[in-house]
Amino acid sequence: MSKKYTYGKKLIAFIDRLPVFYKTFREKYQQRLLLFLFFVMLSFIFWFIRSLNEIYQSEITYPVKYTQLPPDKILVGDLPGELRLRVEASGMTILARKLHLNVKALKFNIESFSLEESGNNSFYILTKQVREFVMDDLENMKILGISPDTLFFNFTSVVTKKIEVRPFIRSRDNLLAKQYALNGKISTSPDSIIATGPLTILDTLKYIITEPIEVANLTDSLIKTYNLEKSDQIEFNKRKIKVIIPVDKFTETIINSEIETRNVPDTLDLKTFPSSVRIIYRVTLSNYDKARSDILRPYVDFSDIDKTISSKLKVWLTDTPDYIYGIKIVPGSVEYLIEK
Repeated sequence: MSKKYTYGKKLIAFIDRLPVFYKTFREKYQQRLLLFLFFVMLSFIFWFIRSLNEIYQSEITYPVKYTQLPPDKILVGDLPGELRLRVEASGMTILARKLHLNVKALKFNIESFSLEESGNNSFYILTKQVREFVMDDLENMKILGISPDTLFFNFTSVVTKKIEVRPFIRSRDNLLAKQYALNGKISTSPDSIIATGPLTILDTLKYIITEPIEVANLTDSLIKTYNLEKSDQIEFNKRKIKVIIPVDKFTETIINSEIETRNVPDTLDLKTFPSSVRIIYRVTLSNYDKARSDILRPYVDFSDIDKTISSKLKVWLTDTPDYIYGIKIVPGSVEYLIEK
């Protein structure tokens, strides 16, 4: 029998006896291990309690709320929402303060402090001025420092201004269903509101928009109330605005119209070839009777001859009403002949 076989047999026997060894070890030493861990934990508790009675230096935060701003003024920019205090106290006091989550904010009454001017509508306060107010709340603590050491206040005048309201259509691509068109401009009621806020903002604000309007495939006019876009520093006399989207079915129309000539000298005569053009346009059904053929008057301008290198003149159209749209002139330019 080889030695390798003998060693292998002994190893298998040893592994088979491991559960027995583990059971014996657990029964013999389990109680001692638990007792050891108990004394370790007890020692740690005594050490922790002793440490909390020592004096430490640490940093804590103190929430701040600003009140009583100067009349007819408004703050511009952000102020820190909390002060960072460097304090000295026992570990127990510091720990208790940090665990106290419902700390009441310090009401920073700006009018009760002397503001030092640092520029046009800019002032500052040294935070050491609030040390006494904070110490009344921080018992058994010594304040070593306050950060930031200076609070800067930038004020601007409060003004009132009339501002235009514009509807904010999220997407106009699918606003209308097929064969439907806008029957006028999208509008709001009222078309403007009164805004009150900082001069620095209202001075450059030209209009205010509504919240996003998400509509699609309209087949009829829409009248719906929407909120104005939110603004933290501006107040409006109205928060809700009616948006009107006029919708009507449209038709496409084709007319033939004679071309007029303009700015032709008295000694000359201008003729075009062809002498008339086709005008293709769209109009809503409710405005169909208004779109008379005499409204759409095509013409060529003699003065365009000196401006073009082409042998043709562009055909123009007199000003047309808003309810006529999608206009095409066929042909868009024509040949011409000048006669004396």
